[in-house]
Amino acid sequence: MFLNSKEIGELDEGKLIEFLERKIQEFHCLDYKEQLSGNGEDNQKISFLKQITGFANAAGGNLIIGVKEPRGDLKATEQIVGVDNGVKLAKTLESIAKDNVDPPIAGFLVLPVKLTNEKHVIVAHSPPSQARPHMVSYKKHKSFYIRHSESTSPMTTHEIKDSVISSMSAQGRINEYLNYQEHELMAYEIGSKNSVLFMQAIPIIEMATQWDVSTADIQNVLCGHEGRNKKFHDGYDLRVLNPPIPTVNGIRGVDEGRHISEVHRNGYFSSLFITPKENVPGQVPSPTLFGQNMKPLFEAFCSIGSELADTTGGDYPMLFRCKILNAKGTFLYHPQRVGTRAFIGPLGKPEVRFPDQVRSVGEDFDGIADEWHKNLYNAFGKWDR
Repeated sequence: MFLNSKEIGELDEGKLIEFLERKIQEFHCLDYKEQLSGNGEDNQKISFLKQITGFANAAGGNLIIGVKEPRGDLKATEQIVGVDNGVKLAKTLESIAKDNVDPPIAGFLVLPVKLTNEKHVIVAHSPPSQARPHMVSYKKHKSFYIRHSESTSPMTTHEIKDSVISSMSAQGRINEYLNYQEHELMAYEIGSKNSVLFMQAIPIIEMATQWDVSTADIQNVLCGHEGRNKKFHDGYDLRVLNPPIPTVNGIRGVDEGRHISEVHRNGYFSSLFITPKENVPGQVPSPTLFGQNMKPLFEAFCSIGSELADTTGGDYPMLFRCKILNAKGTFLYHPQRVGTRAFIGPLGKPEVRFPDQVRSVGEDFDGIADEWHKNLYNAFGKWDR
């Protein structure tokens, strides 16, 4: 039993004491330290990196700094020692983890919990990782570690191989899930006649708890009620007008002839936007993406992600994917051009896939929208936006 990312985000001194009162001993997911271990700054950094990568390469876990191990009749309040300059230390540790772990640990968190004596307890959280093994890469020190029971030790060759296979399998499951959802919508809802823009997002680590998609709060995200899904522009938003309906995996909202949006219990969400047909000069009515409207559309999708994180209280690292399907014959309209030059294209490929984007915990969702907007113009062979 250890604190998940949602619980850590809500942690204060009172809740920390409640956690310590449970007298949970150190095990493979939890370690207590009164202070950073090791003699000298370099050794302390390496020790910290060993602990957090050891958790990430195993089942995830928490390193709690500024707290004694529970023992005997030691009260929870007596366990708490605290550290000085906690906010600064937390930022330093976060930076050390970011710069010296390869690959970075998705969803890694460091939180300084302020105490009444002005000191802090530092909680470092490594979630279970689907990108393991993670290597400590600090100066000349380059090694893999894993958490066993109450200690962290170097990984054996066998453990490293197993981690690589497990990681490949996890990435394969993510791709399989995304591809299956795409197939279901295209085969049974859209077919091969309509050009569509398909946006998907999925957590890249397992969520602590699944979403209850039956709640009004989550359904309001799709409906745009109560100020949600605020990114609107000339009809290019992703609100659904009718109440979402239940599906096997979650809920689905449909705006007939325009878009289909889904939210699943496992944290997956998607929006399929049907490209409207326009009278392109010299062409039959053709599917056309309006350049000036696409940025707000991408922002609307990212807004769904932001609002779901806010509504559920859980923020997870996520993979974002965007494709133009049935793309052949699709044009891009660029209003700053004149006449027929305003229509760029058509695309000659049946499918265009933008580079996958990964959003880390705490990052702005709109960065994904910016990248997709660039990718859209690049897909039509243009730099200007």
